[in-house]
Amino acid sequence: MRSRLVLAVALLGCGAAPTASEPEAASRSEAADPVVVALPKPAPAATGESPPRASAEPAASLEPAPEDPPSLRPEPRKTDPSTIYGARHIVVQWKGCTRSKQERTRPEAYARIRKALGALKAGADFKEVAAEYSDEPGAKNTGGYLGRFKRAGFDPDFISGVDALRVGQLSEIMETAFGFHVVVRTE
Repeated sequence: MRSRLVLAVALLGCGAAPTASEPEAASRSEAADPVVVALPKPAPAATGESPPRASAEPAASLEPAPEDPPSLRPEPRKTDPSTIYGARHIVVQWKGCTRSKQERTRPEAYARIRKALGALKAGADFKEVAAEYSDEPGAKNTGGYLGRFKRAGFDPDFISGVDALRVGQLSEIMETAFGFHVVVRTE
């Protein structure tokens, strides 16, 4: 009987013993069937294993890590993959970016997209600016209109940028593997 009581106390750990208002709980613990308890693993010396070595590295600081600087690419947002988007865009490419036929350098491309964005912020018509500045084939005819589209098949950085915009909102300059973009969300 005493061994069952010791076992019950061991199972309770630091918990309080049953109170006088719980007499049936005390009697149940004495009358209960034996309980199998897993014992802790023996010390390394008892098993023949070598003990873990102390690290020469200092312990991790308890102070929070400084925040990383924000990413220059849009943060991906969790949206339904079937979401339909609509947008107009201007893309300016440089030699070496995906599907580029341009010979301009990256700094030249950046200067060009900044001019386009400046014109848009000054009130110029998006279609006209796209026709003048965009390297997208057909931009002169479409005014940069991409139509209605889903996430699939588009650059993830581009979709993240479009997804962050409200309908009618003009983006800042975004960079993808295809070049620098300025986008206005239409849907």
